[in-house]
Amino acid sequence: MHFCAKGLDFEPAYNLLIHLILTSASVETLLPQVITNLSTPPSFPQGPSISVAILSTIFNIIPEHPSLRFQVFRTILSIAQEHNLYDYVSPYFDSVNEWLDEWKVKPEERSQVWAIIISMAEKAEDRYHLSELH
Repeated sequence: MHFCAKGLDFEPAYNLLIHLILTSASVETLLPQVITNLSTPPSFPQGPSISVAILSTIFNIIPEHPSLRFQVFRTILSIAQEHNLYDYVSPYFDSVNEWLDEWKVKPEERSQVWAIIISMAEKAEDRYHLSELH
């Protein structure tokens, strides 16, 4: 049972850490390390979905840091692709072009993002998004 408690404490602990970082003068230094740490989800069963949830929280509370938002978004996509969490990310696909424009993403990186999204949609056999993406 102790193992499960660690899983239950994981998200609240990270939310506290994120709050402390955002109130510090070192957001640009500390937050990338948190994002990197979350890119390898914890090993408990819900680890990947909890990592995506925490990264989504970060994504939503740092609009003034476009380069960090792009890093968070790429990390969310990577985890979702690796752990078959397509349903967690597919509702946001309609906003991707707007976000990529906002973040001034280079064409090569933009293509990489869309390649991942298309690959995930194909694997999930999401005909709705596939017809819009092609």
